[in-house]
Amino acid sequence: MKGWNWLGVLEVFVIVLNVSLGIVAVLGAVTGYFGIVFADEVDIPGGMDNEGMISSVMAVIGYLGLTICGIALIGFFVLNFGQKMHKVFYSFPLGFAGLVLLIAGISIPMIKNNAGDELRQMYEDCCAEHDVCCVNDPIAKKTMDDLHRRYHCCAYDGPEYFKLLYERSTFYLLKAT
Repeated sequence: MKGWNWLGVLEVFVIVLNVSLGIVAVLGAVTGYFGIVFADEVDIPGGMDNEGMISSVMAVIGYLGLTICGIALIGFFVLNFGQKMHKVFYSFPLGFAGLVLLIAGISIPMIKNNAGDELRQMYEDCCAEHDVCCVNDPIAKKTMDDLHRRYHCCAYDGPEYFKLLYERSTFYLLKAT
């Protein structure tokens, strides 16, 4: 009886767990890449409401994928830490990469959310101070749509958001009187 008999149950479990963690890490990395990179490329008829919602969902899935990949790589490192030296040698870089991915998956969405809030505030201030708003300027409206989609802010506001800003602007108030 040769073959797997010399392996203990714990060693077989470690091998299966290593393979599982590797699969989870690869799937998390692929999901994270496509979710984050292509989130801004969504173009759905129906305006900013649908596009913003879909791109936000894709970005959230992407960041979760990065975080899961990071956790899997850290788990791989911890699992192999007590093994022979050649296994520990390649698990150190994977553990470090997992830590970086975990930090990125958690911190990047917070940074992008803050940037989106700042952009929206700057835009509202600009509309309130100047005579024109992006409603009558298609180039400015497209630019703002792209910025909103990129930073995942204001997606819930949709086209009515621009109308509301336009009605608050001095240009609209002067025109109405």
